[in-house]
Amino acid sequence: MRIGIFGGSFNPVHNVRLCRFVVFSRPGAARRRAPAAVRFAPFDALGISASDIRRRLESGKSVKRLVPAVIEKDLKNYFGRTRSTRIQK
Repeated sequence: MRIGIFGGSFNPVHNVRLCRFVVFSRPGAARRRAPAAVRFAPFDALGISASDIRRRLESGKSVKRLVPAVIEKDLKNYFGRTRSTRIQK
């Protein structure tokens, strides 16, 4: 399995030797088996999904207190645009 992170690729077998991973799972989601280097951390869910946040931004509604302030501007720059003018990747 390779995913485009960590400088271009993600090799789970190699990377669990380099660092510890913390996983925040959604409430009610089943946990899968994980290597000892993976820790599951509890958290209080906000009761809002990423899709809800995108819809709020696309319709011009506030996301204050739903996302960290430091990334709110970037999210507004991308998702706050109409579909026809949104930056294409």
